[in-house]
Amino acid sequence: MINPWHLSLWRSLQERIQFLPSSMLFVGSPGTDIQNLGMELAGMLLCDIAINEQPCSKCNSCHLFAQGVHPDLHVISTEEAEEICDLRFRSHSMRYNDLDTSKRSRRTSLRSIITVDQIRAVTDSLNKSAGVGTRKICLIYPAEALNLNAANALLKSLEEPSSGTYFLLMSSFPGNLPPTIRSRCSRFELNNPTNDESIEWLTAIHKVDLKVAQQLIEHGFGPYEALRMNTKESLD
Repeated sequence: MINPWHLSLWRSLQERIQFLPSSMLFVGSPGTDIQNLGMELAGMLLCDIAINEQPCSKCNSCHLFAQGVHPDLHVISTEEAEEICDLRFRSHSMRYNDLDTSKRSRRTSLRSIITVDQIRAVTDSLNKSAGVGTRKICLIYPAEALNLNAANALLKSLEEPSSGTYFLLMSSFPGNLPPTIRSRCSRFELNNPTNDESIEWLTAIHKVDLKVAQQLIEHGFGPYEALRMNTKESLD
């Protein structure tokens, strides 16, 4: 489901779905669920029989996407970011997690960068034929977590994407991306929700107490940040 504050951009993307550039950078504020728009766009691009620029929800691609196992959706993320993403996102991103369990066991905190090994693994996958349809999607969130080596490894793929491949880079801090990455992507600005939109979304859909929602939003938290903080421990 598209968040109400992203609807205007979503409709624009629907109208031009057949003419979208292969490399796109979506920029939105923290806590506004920008990764959700990336996932919804990926689902629309992968659908076999989109109706009125909407995923059909019935074809094989849509079923695989919903189950978190679509072979042509490649999600690159960090362990830290995965903690705030939904199950559908995490299910797809697990493919490129750190598979070295000995390394994971030695770490005392969640990995907060996207590594060159992750990018090399995904570019190898993207160079193969699509497993289901004709399109392959690489969604990277948060894109600013790319370390320098990872960004450099990604450049060639952005410059010369394989046939039917789309790169969706989602970022709240695009200034932290190398200029070489930014210059190779078409940039889309995501609208931020107004305070009233955030409060209505929190109270009407997620049943957050009105006073709690007002206080969190007025203190500068995004609606998804406010939703995650709506626990007794966090509020205390």
